[in-house]
Amino acid sequence: MNRAVTLTLRNGLTFRGTGFGAFPSEPSGGELVFTTALTGYTESLTDPSYAGQILVFTNPLIGNYGFERRRMESSGVCVAGVVVSEYARVHSNPETRLSLGDALARAGVPGIQGVDTRRLTTLLRDRGSQNGLISSDRISRAGRLRRILALPEMEGLDLSRRVSIRRPVWHIPRTRSGLRIALLDFGVKQNILRELLLRGATVRQWPAWAAADDVLNDRPAGILLSNGPGDPGAMPEAVRQIQRALGRVPVLGICLGHQLLGLAAGLKTYKLKFGHRGTNHPVQSLHDGTVAITTQNHGFSLRPPKPSLRSVRVTHRSLYDGTIEGIDLPRLGAFGVQFHPEAAPGPRDSGTVFDRFLTLCRSRR
Repeated sequence: MNRAVTLTLRNGLTFRGTGFGAFPSEPSGGELVFTTALTGYTESLTDPSYAGQILVFTNPLIGNYGFERRRMESSGVCVAGVVVSEYARVHSNPETRLSLGDALARAGVPGIQGVDTRRLTTLLRDRGSQNGLISSDRISRAGRLRRILALPEMEGLDLSRRVSIRRPVWHIPRTRSGLRIALLDFGVKQNILRELLLRGATVRQWPAWAAADDVLNDRPAGILLSNGPGDPGAMPEAVRQIQRALGRVPVLGICLGHQLLGLAAGLKTYKLKFGHRGTNHPVQSLHDGTVAITTQNHGFSLRPPKPSLRSVRVTHRSLYDGTIEGIDLPRLGAFGVQFHPEAAPGPRDSGTVFDRFLTLCRSRR
């Protein structure tokens, strides 16, 4: 603590602060993104969708309730770095004695506090997400910029192999409904798995690179395409495998899985200027006009389908910027949502997405 640490952006702008978590004896770089979530930093930091990114919290005080292992969305911290305005040195929580700083230190992830996160967020919003570097102040500015320029851009990166399981795993619910679901793990959050198990589904979790024939030979009632990090446009093999599965069993795509489903159906993706990350994103259903407040974490989006592509129907749109938040492929028994129906953290408005998917699986079994 109280060690001088520097955050440098690709455009050369530098923020100086003090470190917490792991001290960056070696600089840690990645795409700088911000989240507007007011709570749930444990869930956010352990979300595999943040792999390769430095996460900026707009909430000014972070760490006040420690680090809750039971709320982790994966086996460890996934971000490349953490940026906050103020880190709470003292935390109070009867559920844990582990501080956020200690959790980051154990994971080897650096944090920097004392940053004007309002200014930084405004810059990322206006100029777009960009690569950055957390380092000690011993490295020269020229050296920091060289390292930043050597970092890969998020466009063109397939990061799913970094966060996916290595081999198939079974998950058995306490009370079985008789449904068996295949979950393609591109970086799945644990609460997606929990939502399926709570509804009695037996789940077999498959690696991101699993072949469609292997998955279908297991005779699942449906396939769920999970969230995950990286550029969906850099995952052509995953798209081909999804195309092989479409029409044979119901398919649900969430976040990255939604984008991959769209690519498999003939749509295109593009990178958003600064993405959607937080727990307060309003999404409207185009079916009945209802609005749900949703949790989101993505930097890419689907382009609208061409009029000639009648097999795909847009079902939801963001009320922030009009981007596509849901698609339906009714003839193939598949649909996708860009938002996170499992939340964690966030509002519970959209949990019925899982109910719809499992009902579809029962009707087509």
